[in-house]
Amino acid sequence: MLNVSLLQLDKRLVGAKPSLPLSLLGIVGLTSFLGIRERAHIKPDGNQTCVVSGAAGACGSIAGQVK
Repeated sequence: MLNVSLLQLDKRLVGAKPSLPLSLLGIVGLTSFLGIRERAHIKPDGNQTCVVSGAAGACGSIAGQVK
């Protein structure tokens, strides 16, 4: 089971637009991460290939970058 906790973002890190990291750190990023790790069983140390059929959308574009 994946242990997920909530953290408050430091405003110095995100600048004037706190909405920028929400795609990566919010539900879209979590969905991408879980799709790659839990459903596709892709591990960071393996040399594996996975096809993301919805790569043009928000989750798919992030899923292609998740290690």
